[in-house]
Amino acid sequence: MSRLPASLQSFREIREEGLAYADKTEHVHRLLMDGRGFRLTRPRSFGKTLLVSTLRALFRGRADLFKGLYLESSGWDFAPRPVVSLDFGRLGCASPAEAADDLCWELKRAAAREELTVKGASAGSLISWLVDALYAKKRRRPAVLVDNASAPLERRLGDPAGLEAMLAVFRGFWEALAAQGPRLRFVLAAGNFAFRGMTGPEGFLRDVSLGPRQALSCGFSDAEFDVLFREPLAEAAELMRSEGALPASRGAGDLRSEILRRYGGYSWDGETRAANPAAVISFFENSEHSWHFLEERPPDGIPRQVFAEAAELVPPGPELTFTRGLLNSLECRGPALHPLLFQAGALTVSGRRERDGVPEYSLGFPNREVEAGFRMLALAAMTGLDHAALRAHVRRFRNEAGEGRAEGAAAALAGLLEASEGALRAGNPRRGAMYALLLRLAGFEAPPPDPGQGIPGLASGCSGASGAAGWAAGSLRFSGGRRIQVILRHIPGAESLGEGAARRLLQESLDAALREAADGEAPPERIPPGAAGPSWETRRLYVFTAGQSETAGAAAGAGCPLLFRPLAKAAEEGP
Repeated sequence: MSRLPASLQSFREIREEGLAYADKTEHVHRLLMDGRGFRLTRPRSFGKTLLVSTLRALFRGRADLFKGLYLESSGWDFAPRPVVSLDFGRLGCASPAEAADDLCWELKRAAAREELTVKGASAGSLISWLVDALYAKKRRRPAVLVDNASAPLERRLGDPAGLEAMLAVFRGFWEALAAQGPRLRFVLAAGNFAFRGMTGPEGFLRDVSLGPRQALSCGFSDAEFDVLFREPLAEAAELMRSEGALPASRGAGDLRSEILRRYGGYSWDGETRAANPAAVISFFENSEHSWHFLEERPPDGIPRQVFAEAAELVPPGPELTFTRGLLNSLECRGPALHPLLFQAGALTVSGRRERDGVPEYSLGFPNREVEAGFRMLALAAMTGLDHAALRAHVRRFRNEAGEGRAEGAAAALAGLLEASEGALRAGNPRRGAMYALLLRLAGFEAPPPDPGQGIPGLASGCSGASGAAGWAAGSLRFSGGRRIQVILRHIPGAESLGEGAARRLLQESLDAALREAADGEAPPERIPPGAAGPSWETRRLYVFTAGQSETAGAAAGAGCPLLFRPLAKAAEEGP
């Protein structure tokens, strides 16, 4: 069994040390055959640096590193070619001036590696001179590879003026490179984000981030996962069973499905799916799951408020679609929310359709690990709490509610109210979305709250956590299959009642629970059974005893709309 590459991103080291490698050289060959200049965006830690490193080894003629890989039999001649390899992630970005100086220094270092004394005062003049000098010396057209192409820009996502100023620093470099077009064999700019005008004039570099041609150039496909991790998977399953982290009845196949549900699901064409390579390898290193998206979270340049605003708008739903141009390029002044989150890795392509011959893409969460991480970021932004403190509140609520301890669940909510310094109290227009986020993070699913109605018990100004607990009690369904968690009213023998009696008993239980939640205030007006709409869903609380699925069936048969509904995206556990 080949050792896993851990955090290594060097193709040369991986191949020389005999580490496990998913053969991506077919996608590399496809790039070389498809044209001369490309731009590729992928979320951080998704394999872009390894892809750039592979191309660098290829252009340097290291045929020995490609033995047994697709490219060896592709007909590529492996003749050495001059390469200018740059990493914009190494540039200082405290100011545009610092970034400009560092870029010039990187170009001088690239010239020194080729034993050239570079001439020029600006990045544009330096890259022009370097391309000319390499062509004159080697008599072959050079390749230019830029890793972390967006790094200096993404740190200023919340500062449009600063972003524009930083973009101007690199504009001269890319325009000069574009002017050298006929003398270039290949150009690739790989980064986390792509801003309009970031990589020179329109048409210089073709964006290949979307579509089937490069959909699997980064990340692990299901087939690659099975080849690379067959033995590590069996070992991890055995270890986790011995430690009690995996039930004795579950095997390697179950663990495989769990890993791909957590870390897979990324798509850039709506058909093929890839898993996050860093998250998968991290799992096998530690034989335990982690919250990779939350820990590696999108760049700090994204304002926290973006996640707070996105909480009620993400995922956007299949009816909202985006063209390739919208998803491939962000505007410097106010990038659109969903394309920004797509490039950050919080969303991925969930579907594709054509309208008048133009492909349009719908977006969704790639997996439940990203979904939970995104919700944690959103709730942290809303409450002002750091992630560690927020995780503690979520775990406490999940444990209390999951065991049906109403008082403990109410106390957990009260603790969150106090810690967030009033962010969740009545008067905050987002409080319904905040509670919904908390419930989902705790492993529950609830109908979306009605912004106009808010939370029962809090809508009238009641500030106690009992109101929130009452709302939580009737609208939750634990994704693991258990029917009720917070028990406010037992209904003995309800499964034996007729339809009419079951309906009356449920209504009486509802009214009593709402009275308690509102600290004695009269319950909301009755709504006829069968009524629909968000107001009905957020204000009517039907409470059952644990495990009494017959009660739920009787009530449903009686025409009572129940809120215990299995939702496909329920997270089985929170961060």
